[in-house]
Amino acid sequence: MTSDQTTLDYEARAAIAADVRAQLVADLDSGLDTLHTYDSHPSEDLRRDLLAMTWQLAQESSDESVRQALVNYMLYTYLHGTPFLQGQAIKFLQDFRVEDFDERAQRALERVSLSGQYGNEIIRLIGIADVRSRTDELKQIAAANWDSIPNVNLYASPTWAAALALARFGDSASTDRVIAKVKAEPNLITRASQLFAELGYTRQPAAFDALRAYLTSMERTERIKDNVPGTPEALYAARQFALHVEGCPVSGKVEEDDLPAIRSWADNQTSWTIRE
Repeated sequence: MTSDQTTLDYEARAAIAADVRAQLVADLDSGLDTLHTYDSHPSEDLRRDLLAMTWQLAQESSDESVRQALVNYMLYTYLHGTPFLQGQAIKFLQDFRVEDFDERAQRALERVSLSGQYGNEIIRLIGIADVRSRTDELKQIAAANWDSIPNVNLYASPTWAAALALARFGDSASTDRVIAKVKAEPNLITRASQLFAELGYTRQPAAFDALRAYLTSMERTERIKDNVPGTPEALYAARQFALHVEGCPVSGKVEEDDLPAIRSWADNQTSWTIRE
């Protein structure tokens, strides 16, 4: 099967991805040239696999230049790829930090549309990359009357994404507004499994102050099976500290048995050192 065919089997795709990865590791510039030769390849599966490979390589690398170059490749794919590839690229880009977005990436994010199929994700990425030149646009988007929007619709809207991005910028009014909405959310599943992570996304000390209060929650999600208890609400909150706050006594996967140690540690904190 030739490399210009629309359909490539898994083995063929894996071989191409492995070869491009090896070139990127050996010589970044040359590898990027090779990577871009596949930009117009008719196989979306191959181009998806190349995206996944570059995401993994960037996540594994401690070299800032490598991470930045591969972030730019993912941004290029978002800007020029098919809707399917755009969805893959924007999902991967959420996993990077502000320092992974160089001037080239910043310029691209200053121009990219905030609407469309992946508008919410782009707005969140604007927050991650700290593109503050778009603050006024985000404030306009976030200014909607939240009370007129059902919660389930609000949390999936550009309005909510814009408020989160502004909070991540350090806008105190947006941070307070987001925290108040989380506290007022009556649905335990939504509050714990979705909104606690949104508070973590903001990287704001006030958000972690709010999360600390939930470490003592006795509520649990509903049982899935008769012999399997629901997940404690406190566990969802604890996971945000493990992910984002320096000094948390548990790193990696947090289990229910870890809650006492995390509660005790959090109770003794007068400030938070938050990781990007």
